[in-house]
Amino acid sequence: MLAVFAALLAAVATPPVPPGIPIPAALVGSVSAATVQAGDTFRFRTTAPVRAGALIIPTGTEGSGIVAAATPGHHGLKPSTLRLEPRVLRLADGEYVAIAGAPSSAPTLDQTRRAHGVPIPFFVGGLFMVGGLGHQAPTVTLAAGTPFTVVTR
Repeated sequence: MLAVFAALLAAVATPPVPPGIPIPAALVGSVSAATVQAGDTFRFRTTAPVRAGALIIPTGTEGSGIVAAATPGHHGLKPSTLRLEPRVLRLADGEYVAIAGAPSSAPTLDQTRRAHGVPIPFFVGGLFMVGGLGHQAPTVTLAAGTPFTVVTR
């Protein structure tokens, strides 16, 4: 009974947040496909105050998300991929606001860099293999302060 009352009180205390409100943000630290793995977390902060219904989200509000995919380029044929998914903003009172990456930020948060190379078939010890000639794809790295936009869910 007490748990139900606490849940109702929390629901009343937190103003509803309408979906689709854009919030500008920037990465706190750099994120590189060479050093992170899928499932790791990344951090960011809001860069401007935003009103979301009755709630005001101030500049500097901390947020976090997960690395959905991370692959460094390899051997001239394998592309480098980095895909970040923002998930939540943590308000000063400890409450959380569910968010997602804005469609306009997809080119920043979901990148693939292809290697420039040519596949070459060859025989080794009677086995047919495929190798490549070219250079390694540049690893996708987003610097600290990289701007993007999130939206409320």
